[in-house]
Amino acid sequence: MLFRPLTIKDKDAIGRILNSRAQSPLVGVSWTLDTILAELKGTSYIFGAQRVEGGPLEAFVLFKDLGAVIEILLIYSDKNARGAGQRLIEALKTANPQIEEIWLEVHEGNLPAIRFYERQGFVNVSRRSNYYPDGKAALNYNLTLKR
Repeated sequence: MLFRPLTIKDKDAIGRILNSRAQSPLVGVSWTLDTILAELKGTSYIFGAQRVEGGPLEAFVLFKDLGAVIEILLIYSDKNARGAGQRLIEALKTANPQIEEIWLEVHEGNLPAIRFYERQGFVNVSRRSNYYPDGKAALNYNLTLKR
C-alpha cells in the first residue's frame, strides 16, 4: 500500500470514494466534496492510500496538524478497500513521528466508526451533548502515542 499527501488535483478520486459510500453516509455530518476541498484551502491536510503507484485512491484521512497533536476530521475509504482505514492511521503516525496524540470526534450514533476507533486504541475522553443538528452528542476520542 502506498501513502501520499493529496491535493486539489485529487478531486475526482476523492469524489469517487465519497460516491462509493453514498448508500451508507456518515451519521450526523454532511461532508461533501466541496467541504473537503474548502478544508484543503485552509489549514487542513489530506493523506491518501492507494494499493499500487498510479492505482486508484482507496482511502483518505483529512486532518489538522496542531504540532504535537493531529486532529482527524474525517477518514473515508472505498467500500471495497478492507483494512484501508487502519493502514491509513498507521501511515499517518509514521509520516508524522513528532505527534504525541491524535484527537477526533464521532457522532454517538456512528457505531461502526466508534468500534473502528476503539479497535485502533482510541479512548473516549469526553462527550458534547446536543452537538449535531439531529440533537445527538459528539464523542471525543484520544489516542496517546508518546508519554
